[in-house]
Amino acid sequence: MAALKKDIPRQKMVHAVDASFAFYVVIYLITGLPAVIGWGGDIPIPISSIMRNDPAGILTKIILIYSTMLDFVLASVTVNRFVVARYLHPGFFEELKNDAAGNVLDGDGGYRKKLQWAWYSMPSLMMATTMALLIPRLESLTGLLNSVTGTTVQVTAVALCLFMASGREAAPRNDEENQSLTECCAADSTPSIISMRTRYVLTCVYGVALTSLIFAEAVYSIVYLTDYTTNDFW
Repeated sequence: MAALKKDIPRQKMVHAVDASFAFYVVIYLITGLPAVIGWGGDIPIPISSIMRNDPAGILTKIILIYSTMLDFVLASVTVNRFVVARYLHPGFFEELKNDAAGNVLDGDGGYRKKLQWAWYSMPSLMMATTMALLIPRLESLTGLLNSVTGTTVQVTAVALCLFMASGREAAPRNDEENQSLTECCAADSTPSIISMRTRYVLTCVYGVALTSLIFAEAVYSIVYLTDYTTNDFW
């Protein structure tokens, strides 16, 4: 979205997406393969339960806490900005820019806008805090989050957007930007056994099935696999 607003050429955007995906894969391989080779699949869940309070264990916990907080902040800011700009207060960020530039209209140094932003961000913060405190077992929490956000956003939503875009009419020839977008998202006109739109539908079905399966596993873990007779189930 930021690239679209800055009029960055679409080809560079494609390269940026490819580079981020490659970086994502490399980091996961570097951090995941040594653990799998060294320990195998016989690791307690969550793994933090076997981390001792020695320097290495403390450093690992600090990195996990920082990474989790950073991930939440990035996701929360992105979603809240979209919701505020689209639904709650469309002109909010323009007013905020004016305040930052010194063109303060309310005479309070822009603190009113900051309090508004804190208020807009409060629902997502309270929901995340409540889930972290009340949902037992770390794997149950991650299962719920992965089912609702991971597979839905990374599989189902992408295929659904491509399916919707492939059904649009071609843009005018004299509009280079729209023509480029149409060529990227339009259905493949070359003969094939399975059309692109059919592939998008199958991907959506797969994403919904995967989301339902992971969600059901998390609910089963919370209801049937958690021992609530002890105080050590968080």
